[in-house]
Amino acid sequence: MKIFRFIFLCALLVSFTVPVFAQIDRQEEGFGRSGRLSDLANRLVNQSEALGDAAYREYSDRNNNNRSNIEAMLLAQQFDASAAAFRRMVQDRRRRSELQDAARVLSDIARQSDRYNANRSEWNDVRRTLNDIINELNTGGGGGGNGFNFLEYSAHIDYQGWLPAVRDGEEAGTTGQSLNMQAITIRLRNISGNIRYRVHVAERGWTNWASNGSAAGTTGQSLPIEAIQIELRNVSGYRVEYQVHLGYVGWTDWIRNGNVAGQIGQGTNIQAIRIRLVRN
Repeated sequence: MKIFRFIFLCALLVSFTVPVFAQIDRQEEGFGRSGRLSDLANRLVNQSEALGDAAYREYSDRNNNNRSNIEAMLLAQQFDASAAAFRRMVQDRRRRSELQDAARVLSDIARQSDRYNANRSEWNDVRRTLNDIINELNTGGGGGGNGFNFLEYSAHIDYQGWLPAVRDGEEAGTTGQSLNMQAITIRLRNISGNIRYRVHVAERGWTNWASNGSAAGTTGQSLPIEAIQIELRNVSGYRVEYQVHLGYVGWTDWIRNGNVAGQIGQGTNIQAIRIRLVRN
């Protein structure tokens, strides 16, 4: 009798624990279940195909291509193939950590396009979708979440004033137009905590720290921003990363957590910026 009771208790324990562990496995391994993530992966593939077609068409329309033209075309083809592979990973419900790493690789490939003045519109499209994918992965949207936006920021630039606000890794400012940033506002969205920032203004030096949507810099004085620092305060589980586009230099590497992005006293002023939150 004791044996039958023991077998019954074991069966009951297994019937309870197996679904629990299966659910844990699905949460991590089956992250590709997210309907939104699948939609984003499909959108990325469609955009990358358009990018690849546009890049090859631009290449084939030239009678004489230099090495830079060929590199730009091949980079677009590389991204196209990589985006298709990422969609397969989503369809196969790979682990979230694997999908996050793959999204970072795609971002690294996209960042290389800054070397070439080609297919800007198509590259900007895929970058925006990549930002949405990274947000979806970082916010745990395995259940078809809303893809929360954590950041909103706006740049004030020469001759144009304040530009429309952008979000989470998007480009604020301009590139290739020799227009300098003069001021910036940054605010957090959908996440508790604070963000503060200060800028180094040509001929003035470092400003006081601004925070949560206040402007840092100057307007109407034609004084460009040379460098910037950004810090998170009381934001659990995330760090802030940012990169700036400098005149005569291009995009810097990603800087994080209060370190200086830009160059002081070099005449290489900030023209654009991207900011993102990344899970620790």
